[in-house]
Amino acid sequence: MQVMRKVPEITIYFWILKLLTTAMGESTSDYLGLSHHPYIAVALGGIGLIASLVLQLLVRRYVAWIYWLASSWSLYLEPWVPM
Repeated sequence: MQVMRKVPEITIYFWILKLLTTAMGESTSDYLGLSHHPYIAVALGGIGLIASLVLQLLVRRYVAWIYWLASSWSLYLEPWVPM
């Protein structure tokens, strides 16, 4: 039985992309949160996250840019979620 995976293999490239998407998501969130009304920033992030997750669920296999798109949108919203 073949197992289908929708996650990347953990390599040095994974960690480089993880650091880049984390930095991009956090800095974009900070910029939009300070330059626009926070409700607008959160709404844009929510729309982006929902769209990227729908796209991620529609594909049947791992597609790198879709995975990292969803990852970056989730990191964009992370500073806005109360702990």
